[in-house]
Amino acid sequence: MLIHGSNYARGVAILLQNGFDCKIKQKFVDPSGRYIGIKAQINDENYYPFNVYSPNNDNHAAQFYDHLLAMLQKEDLAYEDKIIIGGDFNCPLNPILDKQGVC
Repeated sequence: MLIHGSNYARGVAILLQNGFDCKIKQKFVDPSGRYIGIKAQINDENYYPFNVYSPNNDNHAAQFYDHLLAMLQKEDLAYEDKIIIGGDFNCPLNPILDKQGVC
């Protein structure tokens, strides 16, 4: 399952191995290509893997995370659900080196 923004910008995917025994019950897709998620039934339990690609602008990132949280709350997902979130959070450990390209 793949979702992308414009050419050369954004894009996320969730890859499942052929033969992996799971049923996709629901999809969560951001039309701008910033996140994708699924509700997957595995061994009679529901899991919610998400892949995110956060904006690298701090103001846009804050808006993105607010939107992502609102979407999770709207879907009635809570901390006790098996939510797995991975991806590129664009949170550099050292902003001077990682954001400015200084060595």
